[in-house]
This record gives sequence, structure tokens and C-alpha cells, in this order.
Amino acid sequence: MSAEEEMRKLASKRKETEQAARQLDALRKRATPKDRVSPQHASQQATNLNIFELGEIVDYKDIYFTGSPNAAKHVGELSADSANFGYDDERGDYSIVQGDHLSYRYEIIDVLGKGSFGQVVRCIDHKTGGLVAVKIIRNKKRFHQQALVEVNILQKLREWVSKFEDVLERRLTCAGSQKQAQYGQLHTELLLPWSSLHLHRTAGHESLRVY
Repeated sequence: MSAEEEMRKLASKRKETEQAARQLDALRKRATPKDRVSPQHASQQATNLNIFELGEIVDYKDIYFTGSPNAAKHVGELSADSANFGYDDERGDYSIVQGDHLSYRYEIIDVLGKGSFGQVVRCIDHKTGGLVAVKIIRNKKRFHQQALVEVNILQKLREWVSKFEDVLERRLTCAGSQKQAQYGQLHTELLLPWSSLHLHRTAGHESLRVY
């Protein structure tokens, strides 16, 4: 590859990175906490609920989001030939609709990835106002047990991260107090292995959710 081609490739990657950063900033500005409403209030006020959702929504205690006005929602099919009334494909994967809701709380933004066990979507959590990743397991019995294992692993990771943060905070506070006593100012440098930092960001600050 020539130097000119390499420069074009780098410029293209830089442009894609800058575009992705702008999109992320726009999402973060749009992601704000919403007040909960009751299922009865949502069913009366929302104009984008289909007949299946009107029957389903009463099973939820808290409603934060019912789908964006332009979301091309699936309307369930009573035909026995359709998988999960038309909401799943032949593999058992949930048919993702951009702008639709998950559990009347999460707004689907886009698909982050897809694998053997299911797919991961980026969402806005309208309860907390944060960006989250939601993993949707394929609607097949043999994958349900694996899903429970993954949920258990994530819970253990979050417990570990919580303990790690508590210990780290105590150590930095102690070290900072000693430094201030000696030098009159606090300057903390923290160096973590990449794997630990990755887990810390994923399970802690980035609020990864697995369902």
C-alpha cells in the first residue's frame, strides 16, 4: 500500500470516528430521565400502541416509553405459522425496530452486534436517562440456561467492580490526604491494566445491562 493510500485510509477512519462521536454526543443530550406513568394513563394518552400492546401494557407497573412516533412497529399476527406472532424471525431472534420500546422503558437506537445466542442493541434508558446495551437472547429453550449463566456472571462482575471502587476510593483518599500534608496539593495518577480498566468501564461507568 502506497503512502497516499495509507493517508486516505487514515483520513477516512478519522472522519468515521468524528461522526460517531457527534452521534454519541447527540444521543447523550437526548437521553434524559422521564417521569413514570401508569399503564392506564399510557394507554389513554399514547397514540402509537397497537392492539397487542394495549393488552400487554397492563402487566407493567411503570411506563416510561411507548415507542417513537415514527417507529415502524410490528403488528402481531395470529397465524400459527409465524414465529412468536410475527415478533421473531425463523432463528428465534427478536425482530429489531429502531425507535421501538423494550419493556416500556428502553428506546432502541441501533444494533451493536449479533451472535449465536442473540443480539445486542444500544438503547436509551428513559428511566435513568442513560445509554445502555441490552442483550436479547434468542427465543429458544436451549439458550435460556446460557442466558441465566451470563446474567449471574454480570452480577458477580458488578459486585466486584463495586468492591473495587470502594477500596480504590479509600486508598486514594488516604494517599491524597498524605500528599496534601506534605506538598499542599493533590495530584493523583492512576494506572490500571487494560483488562481491568475495560471491565471497570463496561460494568461500571457505561452501565451495561444484560437481559
